[in-house]
Amino acid sequence: MNTGANKTDAFAPPTAPFALPNAPFFQAKLMKLSNDFSGALRTFAYFMSSGTQYTLEGVEYLSLYGEEPSAIEMVYAIFANVLELDENGRVLNAHYAQKRATDYLRAYCAPSFTVDPPYEQWEIELHSPPPREDLI
Repeated sequence: MNTGANKTDAFAPPTAPFALPNAPFFQAKLMKLSNDFSGALRTFAYFMSSGTQYTLEGVEYLSLYGEEPSAIEMVYAIFANVLELDENGRVLNAHYAQKRATDYLRAYCAPSFTVDPPYEQWEIELHSPPPREDLI
């Protein structure tokens, strides 16, 4: 199997083509998330974890981080599922993604709150985690 690296360049990143375990041989281009995406995720995580997320004003949610982490997990899943990027990796709808994500937590904490429009299945999908070992 060609992994794109040999013993002399063991620390070099893999080059195309290479094969992943349990995957057919293919041409691959390694990709990184955009700086714009990184910034959107970082700022959302900061305001969520500091208790200052503007879309959750008046909602006491910080204790959920330690007591009910699955509620927080869903918030980040919705944020990631709803966030849209253009072909250059520029975030197009960060505020809408934050609103959809935090509406879940608002309804979780205040059952009288109704999420409108109701979530579609793709918005609340919990995708599989990455493998326990890195692929590269």
